[in-house]
Amino acid sequence: VPKAQMDAILADPVRGPRIAAIDFHHWFYRPDGSLYTIEGGINEAPREQGVRILPEAQVAALRAQSTYPGNIVNSPEFIRAAQAVRTGTPAMRYRALREYRDAFPDLVILRRGEDPFPGLTAAIEKAIHHSFRVGMRPAARVRTPQATAWCMARLNQNAELLVYSMTGDALELDLTSVPGTFAVTWVDESTQGLGNVVTGLKGGGVATLSRPDAVAKGPWVAWLQQTVTDLIP
Repeated sequence: VPKAQMDAILADPVRGPRIAAIDFHHWFYRPDGSLYTIEGGINEAPREQGVRILPEAQVAALRAQSTYPGNIVNSPEFIRAAQAVRTGTPAMRYRALREYRDAFPDLVILRRGEDPFPGLTAAIEKAIHHSFRVGMRPAARVRTPQATAWCMARLNQNAELLVYSMTGDALELDLTSVPGTFAVTWVDESTQGLGNVVTGLKGGGVATLSRPDAVAKGPWVAWLQQTVTDLIP
């Protein structure tokens, strides 16, 4: 199922509540953070669409070098390259898992393999109750580094964002369309709870988030909450 179609079904007020468990098929995040997903409504099977797993330039180079007589998608060279991209990275596999843990916490996720960051998962579940995370959706707010960081957001009147950095490095967060100021709370594996709140992060532009000294090295999550004063006319 294409990712967009799966998301639409889950968000549907009639069909969504009928879904108890999900698994991920025919879509994944590439190591560079970009999304690969099959398309629906076209006359191509998922296997035929698999040629788009790799960049066009790489596929062209494989065609030029390969002696395989059939479709390049079935060649050993393509299969090896595509499998490396499909396997992805721990950060991007975790991203796929967390997006649905945050948006639909009541769903059972049938994933092959283990959680690549169980310590961080435990810290998030303990520190930020699922009632605060439910309904968040992926938001293209992280400018850099997109290969190891991403954002979940609920941008209603009282905006909230969850920002993930799987390397612990600083990142650039696009808050151009989200004015006001934010309180930032940090979660990391070592504390298993909420860290100190940092106030005064400015919205309305591109902000830099970097780990405070009190947060241990390694993956972290920043919970941004728009301050109440910004909501008063």
